[in-house]
Amino acid sequence: MNDSPTITCCPLCGGEKREGKTTITVEPGYGLFVIRDVPAKVCELCGADWIDDAALGIL
Repeated sequence: MNDSPTITCCPLCGGEKREGKTTITVEPGYGLFVIRDVPAKVCELCGADWIDDAALGIL
């Protein structure tokens, strides 16, 4: 179990991170994959995103 506190402020601009979705690009060496609508925390000011650990487990 992870007991670390959830950080709700963006470390880049200080904006608030909210639940949202993002797009990631993966290049495994034999092509390019674009995965859309990945659950993430997204900063409402600068748009920076952080993919949840749980979302990475299902990719």
